[in-house]
Amino acid sequence: MIRDKYMRISLQNLNGQLKRLAQYDALTELQNRRMFDEAIATYFAQARRLGTSFGLIIFDIDYFKMLNDTFGHQQGDRVLKKVATSARNALARETDKVFRIGGEEFAVLVLAENDSQVVSLMEILRRAVEGLGIVHPLHPGAVVTISLGGVLVKEHSLVTVTELFKMADEALYSAKLSGRNQAVLAQRIEMPASAPVAAEQA
Repeated sequence: MIRDKYMRISLQNLNGQLKRLAQYDALTELQNRRMFDEAIATYFAQARRLGTSFGLIIFDIDYFKMLNDTFGHQQGDRVLKKVATSARNALARETDKVFRIGGEEFAVLVLAENDSQVVSLMEILRRAVEGLGIVHPLHPGAVVTISLGGVLVKEHSLVTVTELFKMADEALYSAKLSGRNQAVLAQRIEMPASAPVAAEQA
């Protein structure tokens, strides 16, 4: 009986570890892309049902490849962890979530009522990372920074997740083209409430 109980506890612990591995990024301990896809579908469903709004922010680390190539992957990993912690600490509410969605790219889902709230959070994130003062090899005195793209989905915004993600990603690209270490907000989406909502994976 003792052996059987021990085996059951061991299996429960193993199942718990496997579940966490499936949901979280091992390096940064942020929720992963799979959890992001599930979360944004939930945000869409809630916005449709309750008439609420939310913001999607995508950001990545500027010139990350240069940093990796110059300082090595171990330092690159340390930077990823520090940026992840900084972003997580910048979120004020439990409902706001940050995810690592691939490489040096992150996504944030936040409840927001207007453009200014999304812009304000993007600036908080940008300043938080810049304020870490992590040395970057771009030029003497350079520090690690991020570029951000965001979009507000207002009330019954009836677009697909793919379209929403594309808008935020294009805003991020605009921030890169404009010189990096800045945030760009995409045009807010407001569409008639008669069309169906599709929660696709981006």
